[in-house]
Amino acid sequence: MGYKRAIRPRRIKLTEANKRARVNFAREQLQLRPRPKDWENVDFSDETWATNDPMWKKWITIHDTEDPETWALLRRKPHGWMVWEQFVGRRKGPSFFWEKEYGGITAEKYIHHILPLVHQFLTENPEITVFQQDNAPSHKAKITKETLRRLGIQTFKWPANSPNLNPIENVWHWMKNWIEMRYNLQDLKLDELRIAIRAAWEAVPEEFLLTLAHSMPERLRKVIENNGDRIGC
Repeated sequence: MGYKRAIRPRRIKLTEANKRARVNFAREQLQLRPRPKDWENVDFSDETWATNDPMWKKWITIHDTEDPETWALLRRKPHGWMVWEQFVGRRKGPSFFWEKEYGGITAEKYIHHILPLVHQFLTENPEITVFQQDNAPSHKAKITKETLRRLGIQTFKWPANSPNLNPIENVWHWMKNWIEMRYNLQDLKLDELRIAIRAAWEAVPEEFLLTLAHSMPERLRKVIENNGDRIGC
């Protein structure tokens, strides 16, 4: 009858400048890395909140004629864990829990806690060509860019407001589904949730990661086809 189940998207507004930047990025990257295999040596990274709050991930039933964005969740800071992960090809890199006493993520804290993990991973795997990070303030700060240059870590000029370009977002959905299938989220204490997150990360199939890396050319083509607007990856 045209109805389907879908996960409520995050509410992300794309300006015309955002859309142009996304199209330019897509065209540039498709010239540099046109084949799925070309993305096997890109280190994808991101952080996410994991919480036992029901707002963590919410399903909706919508009709094919409806726009999921009208049901988008407003982002809020939940009670749970901030976890940072990275993967390249089928390999998982070092991960990191942002401890409560660290407070907010500043450029200085990102440099201190995260970049050494990235540098170590890239040093141990010299075939990795580029490190992906989004445009969070701590990532694009001048001191962070200087530290990346000093460490010899090459990065993308990642377009703003583009989480659906990053395949690690699909990993978050996989992990959250995995946890919900095995735990009663509302009953999990904070330390138990942390254990569940770690178990979910370890359970992510390597072939799934490789498939996600290989999806990048198709994601980029969709961006161009949509004139820079949102894509459904």
